[in-house]
Amino acid sequence: MMPMKILKKLASPITSRYIANATIVEGILKGTDKPFRCLFVENLARTNYEEYIVPRTYSTPPQVVKRWRIWLPNLKRVLEKYSDTIDVGVAVLPDKCERHFQGKYAFKGGPIVRQIIDTSGTWENIFGSFRSGKKQFSNKVERKLGLTHQISKDLEDFELFYYRMFVPHIKSQFDTLAHIDSYNDMRKYFLRGFLLFVVADGIKMAGALCVIENRSLMFRRTGLLDGNEEFKKRGAQLALYHFMIHYAFDNGLTSVNTMESRSLLNDGVYANKREWGAAVFPVNDARTSVYYFITNKTSEVPTFFANNPAIINGEDGLYGLTGWPIRCKNTVLDKKELSKKYYSPGLKGMILLAPDGDRTTVRFNEVETQGLTTYIN
Repeated sequence: MMPMKILKKLASPITSRYIANATIVEGILKGTDKPFRCLFVENLARTNYEEYIVPRTYSTPPQVVKRWRIWLPNLKRVLEKYSDTIDVGVAVLPDKCERHFQGKYAFKGGPIVRQIIDTSGTWENIFGSFRSGKKQFSNKVERKLGLTHQISKDLEDFELFYYRMFVPHIKSQFDTLAHIDSYNDMRKYFLRGFLLFVVADGIKMAGALCVIENRSLMFRRTGLLDGNEEFKKRGAQLALYHFMIHYAFDNGLTSVNTMESRSLLNDGVYANKREWGAAVFPVNDARTSVYYFITNKTSEVPTFFANNPAIINGEDGLYGLTGWPIRCKNTVLDKKELSKKYYSPGLKGMILLAPDGDRTTVRFNEVETQGLTTYIN
């Protein structure tokens, strides 16, 4: 007979597909003085949606009401059991589990999206896609900030990048959520590509690991020397985007693939790439989705989505989802402001949730992104 440890190890890949961690938390919803209860369900440790969303949702650390393991085929029953006591449920699960709760969720999207900067046109078009702050920064990188760049295929530089830039940067930026790629995995990409360093006063302040595939510059990983905040304040990290976009354009490449970001419109990484003109695309091979369940239709639900504006799937593409403080119908919406806050190439529009339960879809098009105020009915 096999030892129990071996049996558990053999069974683990199978059971992990059908068992998930479930947590119910309650606290004061940020932006209100009302208690708000969320259910989080996920069986993929790397997504960490609970750890990521909780601080963005509550004004103070919430209380853990219950934490347990659930059998995913029973998720529908769990949702029915707690429907009167939770306001929103967020589940990050493999797509093949969806059949167990089909029709129960309100919205669905990927946990990550891909962001790509188009460099196939003229420099005027590329520069014109930058948000105003990035235009100003790009204009002063070399002349005022004294930052230049250097390309390297030297293995010693890779050692510097991995140990003194990449690892410290990831640890300081993501803390307990950090996932650090192994040295050997990173080295494989380096041997196929190169490093782009931002340099000032002879010091390599920041670096990017780049690979060219199908005429696209893939921005695989980044790092800041020793996680030095002074280099960050000087603009070394932002300058990586400036020099990579220039490199792609100067070398006839069609795009800069900035890789994945969390599918939340106010995520810092996502927002930074958006400001450099990145378009947003679904990650079709992720095989995992975020499911949003609205079980208790309280007036605070839109505030939850205002705190966590998400990118979700629509019938014809990707949409943004957020809370709206007033009733959407029979209301004048300033699409210039809406576009300025949320629009990105690749987003078809926004779904707005109002406290009275009203839901309105506002589509982005060329007229709307020019900022005309439009009447919605």
